[in-house]
Amino acid sequence: MKGTIRKHLLTVIISLLTMTACNTASVNSPVVDPDANQKGQDSSGKSTRFERATSFRGIISNFESKSVFKVKDRSVDGSQATIDPPALQLADGIEVEVEGLVENGVLKATQITAVQTMPSDRKSTSPAAVINASPVKGVAPLAVNFDASGSNPEGDITQYQWIFGDGNQASGMTTSHSYSQPGKYAVLLTVTDTDGNQGSIGLRIEVVANEVDSQSGGNKPTDTSVMRVGENFGYIANDQQNNSPFVNNVDFSAAWKSGKSGYLVNTNVWKPEFLSDISNYSVLRFLNWTATNGNYIKNWSDVLLPTDPQNNNIQGYIPNPGGLYRVMAYEWQIDLCNRIGADMWITVPAHTDMSSDGYWNKLAKVIRDNLDPSLKVYIEYSNELWNYAFEQRGYINGRAQAAGVSGDDNTRVWKYTVKVSADLWQVFIDEFGGRDRLKLVMPGQSANPYMAEAHYQSLNDPSLNPNGLHPDVYAIAPYVGHQINSSESNVFAKLHAELESVTRPQLAKHRELADANNVELVTYESGQHLFKGKSVASVNRDPRMYTFYKDYLTMLSEYVPLTMNYQYSGRYSDKYGDAWGSKEFISQPIEKAHKYRAIQDWIREHRS
Repeated sequence: MKGTIRKHLLTVIISLLTMTACNTASVNSPVVDPDANQKGQDSSGKSTRFERATSFRGIISNFESKSVFKVKDRSVDGSQATIDPPALQLADGIEVEVEGLVENGVLKATQITAVQTMPSDRKSTSPAAVINASPVKGVAPLAVNFDASGSNPEGDITQYQWIFGDGNQASGMTTSHSYSQPGKYAVLLTVTDTDGNQGSIGLRIEVVANEVDSQSGGNKPTDTSVMRVGENFGYIANDQQNNSPFVNNVDFSAAWKSGKSGYLVNTNVWKPEFLSDISNYSVLRFLNWTATNGNYIKNWSDVLLPTDPQNNNIQGYIPNPGGLYRVMAYEWQIDLCNRIGADMWITVPAHTDMSSDGYWNKLAKVIRDNLDPSLKVYIEYSNELWNYAFEQRGYINGRAQAAGVSGDDNTRVWKYTVKVSADLWQVFIDEFGGRDRLKLVMPGQSANPYMAEAHYQSLNDPSLNPNGLHPDVYAIAPYVGHQINSSESNVFAKLHAELESVTRPQLAKHRELADANNVELVTYESGQHLFKGKSVASVNRDPRMYTFYKDYLTMLSEYVPLTMNYQYSGRYSDKYGDAWGSKEFISQPIEKAHKYRAIQDWIREHRS
């Protein structure tokens, strides 16, 4: 970015070289060309031999273009080099680290990384940014006046840049902006002084729908009548047709080609009993139908078409990550939401942040143009990025290191979760032309409020969240039963005790943090989490599970306006993770499905 002064040393260099067994090569040791085949030829068939790998720092002089420049009087061919960070502006006087291969005495760079771009004659202190705004809370449409005249008493500010948190920006010492939709908006002011140094500060603006909300504090739940209940889905596979939601012998191609009626496909592809079972849920989260955990899918071209018969065979759980798994056509997920009038919650696979064909933009357009406009879309990047059990945790840590994010492994992951989430949110805001149809999701961990504090702090960091976007919801998963042995005789007494001793304090702390940061606290998943002992299946089939689930939902309703159950249907066994379903299969009689019956009864009893 022109005019930006980079003050930090970038310590992470991504090696793009593929070497032979020894990492330390002598001058005459051959180094394998990354593009060469096993016979030692390059892609054109010519024999290649590189003398050595090398890396050195230097100040750029006589810079002409990316492909030709000198470092320490050494001519460098950078025509095939990767610039890291991508926004780096090369120019004379920038200290860089060049890494590459020497061929016939000429360095062919494979990586050009800025080390220090701040000339020594510039001062390093940042100017102080100060915001005065009035009002900071009110009823939509809300006109707010902003004043930055108190910034940097030395008086050497040359530029004032405002980001209003709804996709709009402005410049100037004073400005005003009108918010047309209810929401919580993060305003970011960045000031630049005569030396190019910058300082930033954030401010929250809360816009509510009516005067009652303005006086009462907004949409915080105050009793059990306000909590909505949503649902997650399990995977669909040919060996589990009892759990397939689609009609038998479904013909996706014929259904899709039957045309649309309003926002629905004319031909219904869903089992009537399935539609009836989920009709009371207000939000549908498609974690497994998008094969989010451990999926290497990157490009939109690998998403299933709505005509593809493989939509009925989604491997939503990936036990051995590392492959590319097809994602169910989003059109059918949208069709389901439209048919029952439920908001759509999407979990976007992690590797799509490196898509070469605009995965995020195309996904946003498909939802924008096909989801009933009266319904909301919850936008979550990946799933449980903090969880070491999932491949995406290691992936996002690598992406954070490559971007030069500071801190240990956990801190980097927490910070980069904010960055990539904000990037995804901005794409949807741009494609939707605003955020009134959107719910921006920041994902956390129920047992880790420290992570939540890091997330909230990072949202105010302009290097991670340059547009100053603020999430609508902070989502956790307050499961119950992690430490309980299912074979014990008093398992239900322990489940009820854990609600009070573990789950309630976790919810209370997260609710306190969410309130302090003007965010709704919700659950992205919830339910029993028994996996110890040999009676997991039998405990989940026990009629006492009905009472426990109703008590559990009532306790949740004291802290969250929305809880997402995990999951609708799935076979039970005593293996880890095999008793999640509220039903064991779609046609299971309701008197046998104690968790499902409890959820549905709770919804009916508390419907406003």
